[in-house]
Amino acid sequence: MTCTTRFYTYNCNFVEMTPIACSNLLDFLYPKLEEMDFETAVGLEVGYNCNTWGLRDLPQNPKQYMQAYHWIIEACDEIDSLTPYKDALNKALMADPRFQHKQAA
Repeated sequence: MTCTTRFYTYNCNFVEMTPIACSNLLDFLYPKLEEMDFETAVGLEVGYNCNTWGLRDLPQNPKQYMQAYHWIIEACDEIDSLTPYKDALNKALMADPRFQHKQAA
């Protein structure tokens, strides 16, 4: 049986992913988030290391959140280990109020 890691969604549900998929997502996001906001990148890494990471670790600013959303979808398109999780991650990201706020703007 393969170990899984949970990427927590806004409503405390989660997307269960393989450890390699989670690691690949962190490796893809961290340098991009670090450029945008160092504290957010560090928070994401801490959450990852504690196996509690997820949407709450993404930027609180809706515009920055949307950029992180696009990066996650890009990662799913580019990294084979993430492709099976694209739909679930997209659904979770779109359900977050920061996404909804951006849509209303």
